[in-house]
Amino acid sequence: MLDRPAHATETSVAEMIFGTWEVTRKVIDHRAGAVYAFSGQAEIACELFEERGEMSVGGNVLQAVRTYGLIFEDGAVRVLYPSGNEFISVGFDGAQRVSHLCGSDLYKGRFFFESMDSWVEVWRVNGPQKRYSSLSRYVRLT
Repeated sequence: MLDRPAHATETSVAEMIFGTWEVTRKVIDHRAGAVYAFSGQAEIACELFEERGEMSVGGNVLQAVRTYGLIFEDGAVRVLYPSGNEFISVGFDGAQRVSHLCGSDLYKGRFFFESMDSWVEVWRVNGPQKRYSSLSRYVRLT
């Protein structure tokens, strides 16, 4: 859980997660019956979240990048697609649930903030276009 001081400002809350993070992720594609693995780094800065790494798909290794915009406000961070559309809003409680409807595909997520230096994301996505689960772990690099 992120122990934030009672007097913390939005700027200080944002600074708690700024930095470079090691990322590992496992994705289970329930439609294809396949398992994918991602390993890389995430950079979190004032208005940007960017992940870069390698995704193992079968016997192939592909370069992977994903980017989100960030807006810090009201004790939470709004996560935006590169288009500027909102994806989710995440607070800084130890554990929380989020959801997002993308067309007919429903994203249900759980965030577990274990400490100032690690968190876990779990996603279950269901709909006519997608059916997968993912588990990601973020560990701060010093």
